[in-house]
Amino acid sequence: MTNFKEHDGVLFKMLEEPVPLTPDAKMPVLVRLIQDDSPMGRLNKRNYDESLNKIECATGYNKMLKMPFNNMPFAIEKFEILGTFVEEGSDDWAWYQMMQGEKISYVGMISKRFYAIKKGCDYCAFYESDGNEVSINTRRTYDEFIEYSKRFGISSWQIYKEPELKYKVGDWVEVKETATGEIEHHTVERINTFCPVSPEYLVDDVWFNHDGMEIIPLDCMFNHRRITRKLSPSEVVIDFGSTYSLTV
Repeated sequence: MTNFKEHDGVLFKMLEEPVPLTPDAKMPVLVRLIQDDSPMGRLNKRNYDESLNKIECATGYNKMLKMPFNNMPFAIEKFEILGTFVEEGSDDWAWYQMMQGEKISYVGMISKRFYAIKKGCDYCAFYESDGNEVSINTRRTYDEFIEYSKRFGISSWQIYKEPELKYKVGDWVEVKETATGEIEHHTVERINTFCPVSPEYLVDDVWFNHDGMEIIPLDCMFNHRRITRKLSPSEVVIDFGSTYSLTV
């Protein structure tokens, strides 16, 4: 089982077995005095008995560790590594956040789907906004999650936030036909929040992405209408297809 520990506000992934502290260790790390039956372990037991179980965060070798015996000469061979630093946004960070009950998504993903570990489970999965798992099997243990993240080149994770919707169903919006420059007023009829990139808006049978650009079908490549903005009720003009129009 993968264990994590927060120490002085810093997150560490705990090792299954301690390893000796070496000059090339990537800082910061969690350390303590070696206390096994090796010669160094026996020496530490004789000299530092009261400090054997004290855990400290080592941030570099230019300063002695802040332990009760810090008036002694600093020697890295006295210490062993218990945990390695977990960087924010990393795969291990994401797994830890899910262990704490958080929902996560990878940076750049704007969707109402998220990854999470449900209480009592030892795996994460991909969930819909209603809390139900997606239709395909996405359950992954810790090792599978790490492998998945590396395989797809996911460089950074974040706490999941629901995408902000620019418009809601029933909103009047201004739509510009970029080919002619004509301005039309329409209403948002439906919103697709399950797009893997961002929400999409259906306006009079035409889908627009979150930037307002029309999602163009292959057989209609030259149609480039755009939603430019939301209209206030006083701005809405309805064209009846004649010389008459009505301002709502």
